[in-house]
Amino acid sequence: MKHLPALLVKLAFVLVLTAVVLMPMEGATFSQVIGVSLVLTLALYAVGDMVILPAWGNMAAVIADAVVTLFVVWLAPYYTGLARVSFLSAVATAVLIGIAEYFFHNWLQSVLAGSPMGDMEGTSPADAVDRGGGENGT
Repeated sequence: MKHLPALLVKLAFVLVLTAVVLMPMEGATFSQVIGVSLVLTLALYAVGDMVILPAWGNMAAVIADAVVTLFVVWLAPYYTGLARVSFLSAVATAVLIGIAEYFFHNWLQSVLAGSPMGDMEGTSPADAVDRGGGENGT
């Protein structure tokens, strides 16, 4: 349950930003956008937020999230009913989500820093979630 609020926030902005690009540029339906957004949200959270952000920090996680977004969106025709997704649409989505991820990571770290999951100074969100809380990670 600790991950649910962050996943819902991420899903909300991923859904909006994916719709902003794919609906007008590729003619995607809302159900197709939901499918892409669900896959993208889970991939971004698992890779960017739980692995890269704790190990290498915000900028590395933002770059990784943008790259993951590029490929997940560009390959969307293979797992959705979309006829095609242009490389330009995939890049536009990756840039928008990369920008949003920068702010999301800052928010995520500040929320975790102020929570009973642990002091974030010198540690990471994933470490705090894995530990289950305590002062200064203990």
